[in-house]
Amino acid sequence: MTNIKGIDVSHWQGVINWNKVAKDGVKFVFIKATEGTSYSKLSYFKENAPKALSVGLKVGAYHYAKFATVAEAKAEAAYFIDSISSIGLNYPAVLDLEENKKRQRKRH
Repeated sequence: MTNIKGIDVSHWQGVINWNKVAKDGVKFVFIKATEGTSYSKLSYFKENAPKALSVGLKVGAYHYAKFATVAEAKAEAAYFIDSISSIGLNYPAVLDLEENKKRQRKRH
């Protein structure tokens, strides 16, 4: 099995030296793009995604989900897609689902 080194980042990582990241053997990055239906740090994604792409990294985006209803989920999905559509990503757009707003139990 071959392992491929990747990272995920958000505004909490601050300024990133993308050349150093690429030289350290990182091949892909997921950058937080949105959260909920408004996100004050969207500029972090829009500034860093092109920089990561420019050094040859595979770049994907992630959305931190906060929805509790189907309507909220649809609104968040639309916001996410609209927010990332101007960047030519070469890796997937994914959902970061950490909260369980309805306290639902997993059903098997």
